[in-house]
Amino acid sequence: MGSWIIAVAIGAIGALCLSFRTGARLRGALKAGLVIAVLCGLMGAGQVFFADPARMCDPLEPIPDWNRYEERLFPPRAACHWADGRTYELVSVWVNPMLFTALGVAVVCLLALAVSRYRKGPLH
Repeated sequence: MGSWIIAVAIGAIGALCLSFRTGARLRGALKAGLVIAVLCGLMGAGQVFFADPARMCDPLEPIPDWNRYEERLFPPRAACHWADGRTYELVSVWVNPMLFTALGVAVVCLLALAVSRYRKGPLH
């Protein structure tokens, strides 16, 4: 439950970057996307760095023989794999979807800003 509170807080922090003034909407959305992406990336990286597979891969009802632990920073992933095919993710389920959505918003805004700048012509 607490992990979702962090997701809402990150979204709220990103929303603070939004601007509703004419001409500043795209820049605000770009800033919001980048802020959310960075915070999600940091959250995921923290969960990867601080994951303790010896403790976290042994649930309350032990499943014998977890045989592999996988971790990577981008996209953030830390997972325990058992011989019977079960997997236990240690990174919160919202981190990667929110990270990639925010990156997508930032890229679209950056492209839209570049196109609008190009259409205005050369600077004088």
